[in-house]
Amino acid sequence: MNSQAQLFLKALAPEGNHVNGREYIPLSNDLIRLELAYDCMLGENFLFDLVVINESGHPISVQPSSFYCLELDDPDTDSSCFPPSMALPPLQPFKWYDRALEQPQHESMFSPFLEIPAMFMEGFVSSWNGESSARTLSDKERESHLKDAIRQEMMQEVQLAPGEVANGFVWFPGSPETKYLLFCFPLDEQEFQFAYEVEKGRP
Repeated sequence: MNSQAQLFLKALAPEGNHVNGREYIPLSNDLIRLELAYDCMLGENFLFDLVVINESGHPISVQPSSFYCLELDDPDTDSSCFPPSMALPPLQPFKWYDRALEQPQHESMFSPFLEIPAMFMEGFVSSWNGESSARTLSDKERESHLKDAIRQEMMQEVQLAPGEVANGFVWFPGSPETKYLLFCFPLDEQEFQFAYEVEKGRP
């Protein structure tokens, strides 16, 4: 996606908590607490970091395959009138990444996904006990270890016991025609919704 078509998200909520350059928007009830942070846009897809805290007295199931977003013309619109766009499977970006590697970058619609390793490289290297070991890996070995490390950072299906925390990245499809996005997270027979305004072309 070129710079003229870049999209940025602004949360329609009170200012959240800023951690590591991200703004985490909190949302909770008496049983479950969520924190959602917009990370970046890659291709036409939005990347978020999601934190789920089980403050109830019973286990809850976290199923990323049930997460979805809605494209809205107005944040006060009845969201039940719009078809959902489901969150992308955790490994979908890697399929695009592999396809990008197979094609000339200037010809590939998947070339933005070549940025995936760069996004996570700093954390990958620092996770090694010795950086010298990481530097001696071949490019292929480094890429394999890096992709494994990224997979572990994605939000996976999990059963959370009382007091436990799950966190990971979630991908959602985007659209350059969107004005507002409502990100929805069904959990424990409830639904948590985060509204964002889409800003275009901000420097």
